[in-house]
Amino acid sequence: MARQSYLKNAAILTGTGLLLRAAGMFFRIYIAARIGAEGMGLYQLIYTVYTMAVTLATAGLSVAATRLSAELLATDDPANVRAAMRRTLALGLGLGAAAAALLFTGAGLAADWWLEDARAALSLRILAPSLPFMAVSACLRGFFMARRKVGPNSRAQIFEQVVRIGVVALLIDSAVPQGIGTACAAVVVGNTVSEAASWVYMEWCYRRELRDVPRNAKRPVQGLGRQLWDIIAPIAANQYMTSVLRTVENVMVPGCLALYTLSRETALSQYGALKGMAMPVIFFRFHFWPRFLRCCCRRSPRRMCRTGARRWNIWSTVSCSSRWCFRFWPAACSPSLQRRSAWCCTRARRSVFICRYWGR
Repeated sequence: MARQSYLKNAAILTGTGLLLRAAGMFFRIYIAARIGAEGMGLYQLIYTVYTMAVTLATAGLSVAATRLSAELLATDDPANVRAAMRRTLALGLGLGAAAAALLFTGAGLAADWWLEDARAALSLRILAPSLPFMAVSACLRGFFMARRKVGPNSRAQIFEQVVRIGVVALLIDSAVPQGIGTACAAVVVGNTVSEAASWVYMEWCYRRELRDVPRNAKRPVQGLGRQLWDIIAPIAANQYMTSVLRTVENVMVPGCLALYTLSRETALSQYGALKGMAMPVIFFRFHFWPRFLRCCCRRSPRRMCRTGARRWNIWSTVSCSSRWCFRFWPAACSPSLQRRSAWCCTRARRSVFICRYWGR
């Protein structure tokens, strides 16, 4: 029974990841067709700053909720998980609200001095209210992972994507004639609304799940706050540093392109074509098997390596096939995609060699 549940959860996560990746890729294609390459460049710059704010709001929360909930549910007094989740949710709400206030008040400064494009300020302010919802949802996802129930998380992600696409499709056509800044604002409205809708659904599932957890703890656990910070602090520090470095790198690219092309609009167009159009297509096929490996291969190192070698063989075949498709189908891809596909093929061959070596 446990094995069947394990495989079922793996299949749900794999199918959801593949579906969401495909939907996200086609959604970006739809947006790019409406707002153009320059609009996609501005959209990617906005999301660069937003991603850093998301990291500030959510780093370590899901892991902390999963670990504390799993440990407490495994004891003879599982009612303590209620107190742990209250602490985690309160911390998530506080971090999300602080990140939202920082993003909202600093949107103008970030747009003018960091992104060097005042049109990004409105979109950043629209995105700010979504951060508390994301932080609380991260805590709830951790709780469901501790309960070994991935269904609510998967359904919430699908529901979120459907709401996002619906809102954007409803607003984008009327926003495009008003300029790229307004068009990007219409796109990010869909993000904020979808995050709120996803939280509502996950909160409903969480309330239903709590019915199976006892209410009154026999021996209340002490020091939950310290345990929570001990888990979050190292994870958050690592993610904060990584996010800041990635943000600085992404912000520097359009500036360097502008120095080369002597045009901010051309630089944004090239940046949007690379990050918003080419990269989603290139990295689409890399999503399926790694997620399957994380779900299924946790029993023994030898079995994990053997399974990994088989999966990487398939990945290598898909990568090489895609490379030749990009190479001999120039009408469907740009030169940047062709060069990137060659790198992917080389990476796949190296991964196969590593998995075979460690699987011996």
